[in-house]
Amino acid sequence: NTIFRGNSLATKGYDVYMKMHGMHYLHETLKPLLHELRGSSVEMEVDETRLDKATDSVADNFANLKRFMKRLVDAIFASHERAPAPFKVVFSRMACYCRERFPDDPVVTWTSVAGFVFLRFFCPAILGPQLFNIYEDIPEPKLARKLTLLAKTLQNLSNLVEFGQKEPYMMPMNDLITSEIEHMKAFLDKISPAQPPPCTAEPLALDLELELAC
Repeated sequence: NTIFRGNSLATKGYDVYMKMHGMHYLHETLKPLLHELRGSSVEMEVDETRLDKATDSVADNFANLKRFMKRLVDAIFASHERAPAPFKVVFSRMACYCRERFPDDPVVTWTSVAGFVFLRFFCPAILGPQLFNIYEDIPEPKLARKLTLLAKTLQNLSNLVEFGQKEPYMMPMNDLITSEIEHMKAFLDKISPAQPPPCTAEPLALDLELELAC
């Protein structure tokens, strides 16, 4: 459960590598939906202690959150063919090595890849879209909260786990998570194929000197 979850020089290198090769892919996949969300007044707060008004409906907000979350995961899952070839090469080897190193772990092939593409790529871009040039500035608090709820759900889904007592208010999202787990596994398989495509040189999508200085 902790593989590739910590921060090290190696994982920082992978973070930069994914930005170098994946920013265009990230923007194609997430930017339209996140910009739509920014212009939306739909309520998504599902923690009763955080509701703004006594008239807010947690049930309605859950329905809104699930509806948008479904669109978000559908967009990500449909993007597998556009995932950069360098991603697929690295993830293919990573999955193979982890399978050999942890033969008794039935999910390590998926969680090892998810530990990079979701924990270090998609979810940070949702939590901090201004850091990935998706938004031009920091989201205001209500929008930031919506992004947090979406990222929480996406991270649990990529971990192949449901919400539990640590965050009981999120447990109604578990039906969406369980319905999407097999789709998540299929997506992770597709971006870590046994026979990855050949890598070709591509223009860098970021300021490398700036990233390495961070």
